[in-house]
Amino acid sequence: MTKIPPLSPVESSNVKAVGFDGKDLYVQFHGQDRIYKYADVSPQRVRAFLRAPSKGKYLNSRIKGNYKYERIS
Repeated sequence: MTKIPPLSPVESSNVKAVGFDGKDLYVQFHGQDRIYKYADVSPQRVRAFLRAPSKGKYLNSRIKGNYKYERIS
């Protein structure tokens, strides 16, 4: 079973909260209790994601399709 790190809320109309365990990125979307894990995301990529003016656009263009993911809850 995957241990989910603490999730922190972010300012976004699409992304509700984000967690990072130093290797994998965890994302929860607004309107969903589901959490998705994106594997082997670099800390630099996570920092860029968190600084992005639009978390949803960054996630769609730079993370989705570039990292393996799975729905974990």
